[in-house]
Amino acid sequence: MTERRLGKYLTLEEFCTCTQTYQRFADQIDPFPKNLEETLPALEALCQNIIDRVIGGFGRDSPSAEADAARTERLRQRFHLTYGFCSVDLKRWLAKKDPLTGKKHGVATPSLDAAKLPLTRTAHGP
Repeated sequence: MTERRLGKYLTLEEFCTCTQTYQRFADQIDPFPKNLEETLPALEALCQNIIDRVIGGFGRDSPSAEADAARTERLRQRFHLTYGFCSVDLKRWLAKKDPLTGKKHGVATPSLDAAKLPLTRTAHGP
């Protein structure tokens, strides 16, 4: 199930395991949706209607031995998923505080995330 493609480029596993918090605590977090019947169609629609088009236009970040300034600049212009699906377990971990720093591991507040996005209009629409 985790290798299920949500669109042309991303799998369910990539979409659910891309966050830094998950990477750090992978052995303690179940990153996958509990209600697949409702969640999968929504994630597929998101990928097929938006994310696939972005990746198709900008390309995808991929590892390479080439390390020069031109490649670094090209990679900055490519798609790199850093926030995907937030499972119940991941949300609990985001609310926990790091014992060393006293800071939360992160936040899961879509209303705040959306408020940070600039509204711009392009030749292709809003």
